[in-house]
Amino acid sequence: MLGYNHRKHSLYYAITGDGTATIEYLASADGETFVLMSTAIATSKTKITGEQSDGVHFEELDMIPCEAVKFKVTETGKASEIVITMILCYRLWD
Repeated sequence: MLGYNHRKHSLYYAITGDGTATIEYLASADGETFVLMSTAIATSKTKITGEQSDGVHFEELDMIPCEAVKFKVTETGKASEIVITMILCYRLWD
């Protein structure tokens, strides 16, 4: 059995479009009932934010151990569309 180690996960995502995004996650112990976690992964992200100001982001995730996870993306500027491409990265060893 693997021990729990914080920051074993990271999220790569790229934003296009003119909107502003907030990214949250929902966790589930049984894969059916999901609970929205209280801390957002990212807020106020746009196509011109990120390390290179190009909309590409890499966030370390501090997620609780769970059976399943869903990501919720909300356009918070309420003015324009956004498109997000995401890749969840994780490791199986400590």
